[in-house]
Amino acid sequence: MLSIVLTAIIVAGLAVGAYFLFLRDGDKPSGGSSSESEKTTEAVSEKDSDKAEEQTAVEEAYNKPEKLGEKFIEAYFNFDGKGVLDLIHPNVVREAAEDEFDGDIKAFEDYFQKEFMDYIKESAQGLSISFELVEKSALERDDFNEFADDYERRYNVEVSDVVEMVFEVRATGVIDGEEIDDSNDLEVTAVKIDGKWYIDPESTDMG
Repeated sequence: MLSIVLTAIIVAGLAVGAYFLFLRDGDKPSGGSSSESEKTTEAVSEKDSDKAEEQTAVEEAYNKPEKLGEKFIEAYFNFDGKGVLDLIHPNVVREAAEDEFDGDIKAFEDYFQKEFMDYIKESAQGLSISFELVEKSALERDDFNEFADDYERRYNVEVSDVVEMVFEVRATGVIDGEEIDDSNDLEVTAVKIDGKWYIDPESTDMG
């Protein structure tokens, strides 16, 4: 049962994951009394600190394909839509968004964050996820050339390297009263563009 559940969650998510652009920050905090302002300032400082730590983690993920794959899985199973989109090259998500939603960026953002990620979260309720890298390989020269040419044609970017990885994803927990303890392979493809690694959503898939 678990393999079916995990496959449905991953494949469904990646089918639309590249269609949505980076999510912006929400409303700024409003003012209040002196004590409320102090609390708000403290909360904002903590939030800024969290954002800085998260940004550092994302930057580290751009430097190594293994870190990128790990960050992607963590973001996905934390139902972090913004975190997932951060790991895909902007030109890729922008082009897909133009094709599917006629350039209505707000519609992309609302659909992905409010509807789709919430659906995934509901589907994965009760699961505890762990994972490890079990395989890593580079594309053969002919396959790489074809892949790079396609990316340049479609997204106007130059790909300098492509790495295929396989992570074993294990999930434990309870779904609909049934205890689950099973695993499945997640194939993650990373592409290097301008010195940074990004997830290729079209060739990242559950096996």
